[in-house]
Amino acid sequence: MTRYTAVSSSRLQICISMLALILMSMLVACTKESIDPNAWPVASGQVYPNTQFVDSNNVSFGLHDLKAKAVILEFIGMSCAGCQALAGAHETGSLHGVQPQSGIPTLDTLLGPYAQDDDVVVLQVLLYNPGLKQTGVSDAKLWAGHFNATKRNTFRVVVPTKDMRSKTAYDSIPGVQVLDASFRVRFDARGHHPRDNMFRDLQHAIRDVLRKPVESEYEIQAAYRSIPHRQTAYTVVQSSLSPGQSSALGDLFALTDVALVARTKTLQWVESGSRSGMSLSEYQQRMQEIYRTLEEQQKAHPQLESIYTELKSALQEQEMYFKQAANSNTAYVHNQHVRKASEHLKKAYSLLMGQYSGENSTNKQAFFDHLCALDFI
Repeated sequence: MTRYTAVSSSRLQICISMLALILMSMLVACTKESIDPNAWPVASGQVYPNTQFVDSNNVSFGLHDLKAKAVILEFIGMSCAGCQALAGAHETGSLHGVQPQSGIPTLDTLLGPYAQDDDVVVLQVLLYNPGLKQTGVSDAKLWAGHFNATKRNTFRVVVPTKDMRSKTAYDSIPGVQVLDASFRVRFDARGHHPRDNMFRDLQHAIRDVLRKPVESEYEIQAAYRSIPHRQTAYTVVQSSLSPGQSSALGDLFALTDVALVARTKTLQWVESGSRSGMSLSEYQQRMQEIYRTLEEQQKAHPQLESIYTELKSALQEQEMYFKQAANSNTAYVHNQHVRKASEHLKKAYSLLMGQYSGENSTNKQAFFDHLCALDFI
């Protein structure tokens, strides 16, 4: 009798799972006309909008309100066997009778030491409730309570304030993304055919994000306005290039934005007589971080080696100018280091245009805007 009951229960679970998938497909078909399937979650290399959430304590907040060096987004369907396994169902017991997927460790295990790191915030984003409907605060409270998911203040179970269900959202479950402090996606392990490997590389990705110099989107926009200069974002998801090429360029321009913020703030410090902006010592520390990241990216993207070489030479010339200006308040207009930096940036732009002539016109404009804004002249 016991054996028969176990087999029957297993068959029932399979039938329920198949029915859920059928209903999910019907839901996606019904909603794809009204929901942009590419809008959310965003693709690797892209910056998240200020998505609004409510957590299990009924506290509303925007994604950009988070002050963290790394943000982990975990996408959850409440009836997803993998999601429940990641939440710890093998230890706490399943929710709603869902059998947790075997062989899946908990998210805490995958995070390792970063599960206790105050610089890392984890948002467990509930996208579908057990009935495949939009989730609410009651679902977040149920999930958080059952899995003890808010045992640390850096973990929050949340639901979007808007209905984010779509084919893209469905295909992201189960899945994890790692965002840097500017809310740009640096690691993308969503769905059954992930770009990155959650089980092997999640800790490495977090470590890299914590080490990389980044600036908030607010600081970057402020830097462009201060010049002033047009800002055209390089858009990986709309690129005409291969995913590998566009991802490499996304990394490159994220780094030039960091260098731009440092340049504009240090020029402010020089021109204000050291009263405001980024001091020379702060600038030099920032540049060391940028050089280290530049060398790491150059190794990861050897096809961009000559472009990275020109960029590094330009930044080194700019640093030499600031060393001079700190001692003598030297104007940059006719400074030899500024002029040499400008030549290196122009060479980098020429190399980009020649190497990636097949890129679309908007992203080619981004080539120009990023490097021209970094130039003094």
